[in-house]
Amino acid sequence: MTLTVELPNDIAQHENAAREALEAVVLEGVRTNAISRPDGRKLLGMERLEFMDFLHANGVPATTYGVEDLIQDIQTSDHLRAQGLLP
Repeated sequence: MTLTVELPNDIAQHENAAREALEAVVLEGVRTNAISRPDGRKLLGMERLEFMDFLHANGVPATTYGVEDLIQDIQTSDHLRAQGLLP
């Protein structure tokens, strides 16, 4: 699929205007969860660690592990421990 975006002249004159626009779309998409991190990485053609550095440099958390995830992990480990599957 091809996506065409019309850029204002002052931005279109940047040497890497298309790349800058793509990076901005990916950053906002990842920030709002409209684009998954693996899809964002694929769109930009970056390796995993390079993409994580890119996100960090632009103020976007590299992961989405939050308080709810921690609570779920604690509950899972408590459950496994009660079953004798964890020490």
